[in-house]
Amino acid sequence: METVAEQVTRNCVNARSRQNREKDKAIELLDIQISNNCLNENKILILNADELSVSNNLTGLIAMGIAAKYKKPTMLGRISPDGYLKGSIRGREESELKDFKSFLKGSNYMDFVEGHANAAGFSIKESDVSKLYDYANKELANVDFNEGFYEADFVIQGNYSEITQLVMDIGAQQKLWGQQNDEPVIIVENITIPKSQVQMIGSKKDTIKFVFNGMTYMIFKAQDIIDQIAETPGDTLNITCAGRANINTWGGRTVPQIYIDEIELKESCIYDF
Repeated sequence: METVAEQVTRNCVNARSRQNREKDKAIELLDIQISNNCLNENKILILNADELSVSNNLTGLIAMGIAAKYKKPTMLGRISPDGYLKGSIRGREESELKDFKSFLKGSNYMDFVEGHANAAGFSIKESDVSKLYDYANKELANVDFNEGFYEADFVIQGNYSEITQLVMDIGAQQKLWGQQNDEPVIIVENITIPKSQVQMIGSKKDTIKFVFNGMTYMIFKAQDIIDQIAETPGDTLNITCAGRANINTWGGRTVPQIYIDEIELKESCIYDF
């Protein structure tokens, strides 16, 4: 019999799946808008949601999906009767532009933009949209939005004290993932580890395994990453990775793991003062 916790989880997953289907359909329509109007040539995207048959409550979620797909700060709204485009913004704090809201305010074209730095509501005169495009293309000409972005459900630090419990909780719901239920993506930042503690295992020695803060991390078919590790200067790595929760049970032991899909390697710099 299904427990209350399992029922709540299933209901949440089903609701999320419905939202994702609506989001994906909306993004398909916005893809056409972007393509037909050559909007991807711009540094930001300003899109009209009038043709989308979705609730206004999903505007932010759809804007986030577009920002993730095109790797650009995105504004998505509907035209009001008085000629204003009103909706939601989603920025990319991983880029040099850490605060999309403040950037828009600084343009002096916004009627208003209020909320968080990269997730806010906005209003702009429809007639000022082209001027905002010109402003953004000029001011952001040297900003590269293609670096360091991965859409995730959880973003945590490597030394997070409850990381093992989080992974165990997510991994315990594995039977719910698949078909139309997306498996949660976890980003773990600032894993600092000596190169000597990174193991190459498997018959071909092309599987990476390392342990940090009680969490086991695995990367399969990782020869290119092994080469990157060898080429990274210094003896210590600073790792940011995106992956999926897994629970490995063997020999009477239960080991929480993260299977890594994407990884960023940096030399860890330690200074003595």
